[in-house]
Amino acid sequence: MKKNNQRNIILDVLKGFAIYGVVIGHCDLFLLPSFTKDGFIYRFMYSFHMPLFMLLSGYLSLSIVKKTIVETIDQKFKRLIVPSITWTLLSYFILSENITSILNEYWYLKCLFVCSVSYSICYNLIHKFYLSHIILFLFLLLVPFSSLWNCVYMYPFFAFGMIMRKHELLEKFNKQLWKNKIFITVIFVSAYLILFLEWNGCMSHDNSRFKLLYVYRDNYLYDAYCFIYRIIIGMIASCALYCLVKSVYNNQMMTFFKF
Repeated sequence: MKKNNQRNIILDVLKGFAIYGVVIGHCDLFLLPSFTKDGFIYRFMYSFHMPLFMLLSGYLSLSIVKKTIVETIDQKFKRLIVPSITWTLLSYFILSENITSILNEYWYLKCLFVCSVSYSICYNLIHKFYLSHIILFLFLLLVPFSSLWNCVYMYPFFAFGMIMRKHELLEKFNKQLWKNKIFITVIFVSAYLILFLEWNGCMSHDNSRFKLLYVYRDNYLYDAYCFIYRIIIGMIASCALYCLVKSVYNNQMMTFFKF
């Protein structure tokens, strides 16, 4: 019970990091050099903040397999689409902007809704956990319009989160491998730093909307490279952050992070 509570607190802290990453990544501080696409802070934030958000969302969404399609749509619509519509309307009235220019705001909520409902449909039709993930991912890669709300390069993190929860990988990791925590943390952090050396802001947005049958840019192979690179660095960064938070875990530190 105590270990589960510790895990939940660490997940809450990671959610907090993801939220702060989203906020900082969308600040007007883009005017500073470090917040440009070639700037360190921009590159750092965009290497992990949305992958971490989607991975945690997938980890907490395994209950989808126990629900009907209607139940999933009802739950996710209330939790994701209603807040999205509400804040879109508030933005429209408060900021006095053209509503068509802000319909794509809060895209991550719509993306999470599409990923959750789409997987629910696949799973309820096929009743195979992994096969449903594979079919849906191929669909996202093949169909041009499925780039809607960036689902195409966010779904792998969502799927991996669900897989982690299904096989209790965090629990097994903590029980079997965490005795070598310093070594494991160094490995993940070092791997991230090596990947970060070749990471740039354009790889996050401009070249990561890869499609098998629909080429967004002339350089097809480079787009594929960026797509794969983004998945790898996002996974490694999320694991490194988990290890770092778990390494410094104590009541005082967690109280500070929660505050």
